[in-house]
Amino acid sequence: MNSGTATTYGTGAGKIYLGPVGTSAIIGTNASYFVFDQDIRLGTGTIGSNSGNLILKTGTTTQMTLSSSTGNIGMGVAPSATEKLLVAGHIRGQGNAYFSTAARLVWGQPITDVSALSIVGGNSTYNFSTIEFKSHLHFRRVIGSM
Repeated sequence: MNSGTATTYGTGAGKIYLGPVGTSAIIGTNASYFVFDQDIRLGTGTIGSNSGNLILKTGTTTQMTLSSSTGNIGMGVAPSATEKLLVAGHIRGQGNAYFSTAARLVWGQPITDVSALSIVGGNSTYNFSTIEFKSHLHFRRVIGSM
């Protein structure tokens, strides 16, 4: 950071710069990072990045990355170039998952244990553990073996 127009506060351990740069107000440091001992609250609720991805970490581990070029999100993994959300690990929801009428469920590997698999659509429930259907179900491909 160019600290030429900023007010400098410092000790032998490092410096903090406060001041205007162009149309922005800048808080900068010559240290590796800032440490806050209190919550950070934003008046506008907006967090952004001037350049590069927006990255959330715990300790030194990256937990979530928002790609600056695509807007795609990676959780526990780098964002995908094509999917809006890529998650490394299991996903659990406590509510319903809603998809548009053009949505498809695609499995990346064969389903071998259908005992816990069920699909609910409208007023129809398809429970694969009992192979009982309240309505019609059509497959384009065979899922697993029975």
